[in-house]
Amino acid sequence: MSSVNDAVRILHAYVRKTGNPHMSLENFIGFAVKFVERFKEEQPDLVDLAAGDGAQRILEYVKKLEEQNWLTTERGPGDEITSIYYRSFFAAEIKAWYTKIGEDRELPFPNDEQFKLPVPSGLVKTVQVDQSVMEWLSNENADPQQILHLRFPDNVRDMYITIDILQNQLPTLALGRIREYLRSEKNASYMESKLRAVFRTRDVLVHELIQTALTKPEEVIQTVVKPNEFQFHFWTQLSSIIVKDFSKKNDKLDSEHGYCQAAYMLGYLSVYHKGVHQKVQERESTIKLITDKLVQPPFLFTIPQVYEFSDDKGVPITKKLPREQINDLIEEMMTPQEDEAVSKLVSINTDNNRAMIIHRSQYIPVLLKRLSKLSRTIQQLTIGRMTDLLYDNISKPWMKDDEEFDTYLRDLVFEHDSVVFAMLEFRVLFLVVDGQELPAVQREAVYRFFDRQRSTMMPWRVILSLDRERLLKDAKLRLPLWMLIPIIRGIVRLFMKKRPKRSEASASDATAMALSAATSVQSRAEQLKEYKEKIAQLTNRYLTASGQSPQARLEELHKQWNPLIEKQARTNLVEDVQSLCRDTLRKMRLTARKIPPTPERIRELSTRIAGNSAFDRIRDRQAFQSYLELYMLQILSK
Repeated sequence: MSSVNDAVRILHAYVRKTGNPHMSLENFIGFAVKFVERFKEEQPDLVDLAAGDGAQRILEYVKKLEEQNWLTTERGPGDEITSIYYRSFFAAEIKAWYTKIGEDRELPFPNDEQFKLPVPSGLVKTVQVDQSVMEWLSNENADPQQILHLRFPDNVRDMYITIDILQNQLPTLALGRIREYLRSEKNASYMESKLRAVFRTRDVLVHELIQTALTKPEEVIQTVVKPNEFQFHFWTQLSSIIVKDFSKKNDKLDSEHGYCQAAYMLGYLSVYHKGVHQKVQERESTIKLITDKLVQPPFLFTIPQVYEFSDDKGVPITKKLPREQINDLIEEMMTPQEDEAVSKLVSINTDNNRAMIIHRSQYIPVLLKRLSKLSRTIQQLTIGRMTDLLYDNISKPWMKDDEEFDTYLRDLVFEHDSVVFAMLEFRVLFLVVDGQELPAVQREAVYRFFDRQRSTMMPWRVILSLDRERLLKDAKLRLPLWMLIPIIRGIVRLFMKKRPKRSEASASDATAMALSAATSVQSRAEQLKEYKEKIAQLTNRYLTASGQSPQARLEELHKQWNPLIEKQARTNLVEDVQSLCRDTLRKMRLTARKIPPTPERIRELSTRIAGNSAFDRIRDRQAFQSYLELYMLQILSK
């Protein structure tokens, strides 16, 4: 059965016979039937074109060729095709000629002399080789079948070529003609001596490259399309020498025209491919730089942070690679390959839908490290909260029930490290673990997070390795001794009914009061008065305006250091800060009653609290430490 390619061959035969690419549809169909009759024994697949519906089949092929831009048609009434203009005939003839050159290097490059039918000027774009051939070499959007008429300087003969051949076959064609030049007479020895004078310390390299050009045509092409510095200069110098030798000669032989044409094209090809190769190398080095940076601390990056990467000299990568290509690279690295379960880069959506990326090789180490640090922080905060609540005789649901405790932990994880929260998403984490080779220790550490039967994550208390009952016991151990003795605790509660709760007065103050009641020791009024005066003096250092109250100053400082926007999250953070302050002061309260703390001591305590990893997100450290110091003085003043 025939195909559309058979229709192209018949069209070509028609134009070659008639010398005219214009034809009526009726004449072409008639020619096709005769063509089939003549060659039906040699080409039996064409028989269906001469059958009853052959004309209709030929018409369908013509329409397909028109869609593929091989030809144009004219239409009459009823939009019926009446005539055909086979515009691709000339490009096909040029292509056929270059195919012949591949078999016979002595054939000249094609111009009007090689064709019985002159190429119509409307189908041709004239190109001055020394002015604009580089533009056509790099034009990726041009029609591959577009015919170019190349014109050379120094009375070198012109030539036709299509863009497809120019961009894809020219290195082979030009080097083939240069090889014929080197093989002619003693040109190889002559050229070697000329080039040795240029490359005085590289005699061996010059000799080897000339020998490669003579004997290894496939290998020598790589020295043009992917040249090193020496190879680039070698070919540009060789081309220049050939052009100079023949440029002053008026009556050039056909072969000499071919040498000059090849030399000109080889020179421009060398410059073009040098630029392309250089860009490829720069892109590859920039890609390597990006991939290397992605596996270095801090491991987690936003896309804008990737744009800010720079090389060892401080040059931003955006100077070497456009942002669009950086985006393409990241997208490529975020797409799993056919043999991969997980992509090289993994995307994580943190709080406020802020997308971050991390390399898969760093996903588990970063997760385990941050999770360990977060677990210790939450443990410390939870024990502090439990201690405060127990002191105030308050019991929360999460202190009694594991499911409520999980909800409590979930909220704390999201609040204190939304990155860890996002990284513990079951589907993504499972793919990361299952899709790459991991050390056995890391793999086992992460496997305990999975509830494989339910295909989900284990409870937060398991992931964080936090036992509610154990934390509660630790919190009770921090309570004053009097709270553990029922009789004394009852006496203290009677006194505390007339005193503020823990949220307004420190536990240490209640401790001192309880011990005073239990042992019937009277406080020394004068010593207490002196103590409060010194605390007041220290407090005044933090007040910025006359008559400003400590509480007002605390609110002012709070607005400066608290980075959270959501109201409940802001409140929770303040509670954590205040809980740590009270916990820190608990052990020093008894001695503080007798000896007020010095400014240095308060500063030391605030620095210790501010250094807690839970508060790393706080940027205004000065306001934060001032808040801590003033708040501790407020506790000590009560």
